[in-house]
Amino acid sequence: YMDVDFANLYSSDEVINVSLDGLRDALNTLPCCSFNAAGNQAGDPLNALIVGSPLAVRRSLLRAQWEETAANAPGTTVARMHRHQRRPPDATFLKIRPDGGERKELRLWLSPIRVDGQHVWVGQVSYEMAGILGFNSEKNYRTDPDIDDARAFLLQNFWYSQSLARLAYIDGVPPAPITAPARNFAGSEYFTDGYRVVLFVSEEPVAMDEADVIRWEEVILE
Repeated sequence: YMDVDFANLYSSDEVINVSLDGLRDALNTLPCCSFNAAGNQAGDPLNALIVGSPLAVRRSLLRAQWEETAANAPGTTVARMHRHQRRPPDATFLKIRPDGGERKELRLWLSPIRVDGQHVWVGQVSYEMAGILGFNSEKNYRTDPDIDDARAFLLQNFWYSQSLARLAYIDGVPPAPITAPARNFAGSEYFTDGYRVVLFVSEEPVAMDEADVIRWEEVILE
C-alpha cells in the first residue's frame, strides 16, 4: 500500500460524500464481487466494508496482528488477480497458520465513498488454502468454501482487539446456499448468506461494550 497514490486515485468529481443516513444507499452501488483482469468473470465476494481514516485502518490491522505484504510479493500472486475498479488490491494483509498450509487473507481497495469525511474501504476476506506449489501459484490454490466464516472472523478480530466503534450488516452479494455454491473465476466454490459486514474502525482503542450496532439487517451477530 505504500506504493499506492491514494490522494489521486479519484478526482474530486468522482468522490461521493454522504452522511451516515445516506451511507447504506451509497454502499448499495458497489458491485457484488471482484472480477478478473478482463472484467468478464466474477471473483470472490466483496464481503467486508471498512469505514475509517487510513490511520485508523492501519492501527486496527496492527492491533489485530495482521501481517503487511510487500508489493508484488510472490505469496499474493492470486490476490492480485482479483480486480475492483479495474485494479488489483491497494493492500493485502495476511494471518498465516504456523504450518503455512492455510491463512486468512484480507484484500482492500479504497472506494470513492466518504461518510462524514471518513474513507470507505472495500474488502474481501477469506480463508485461503495453499496448493501443491504453495501460495505462490494459482495451481490447486483454493478458497475455503464457507466464506462467511472468514467474514465473522474479521468482525470478531477487530472487536476483540478493541478497534471497532460501530458495525452493521448489509446485503449486496447474491446468496449461494451450500447445496448450490457459487464459483469464482479461479474455480473455487463458495457459499454465502449474501451479507456484507460494515466495520467502523477507530484510531484509538474502543471497549467491546461500547461498540454500536446499526440495525440495517436483522442478522444474528456471529
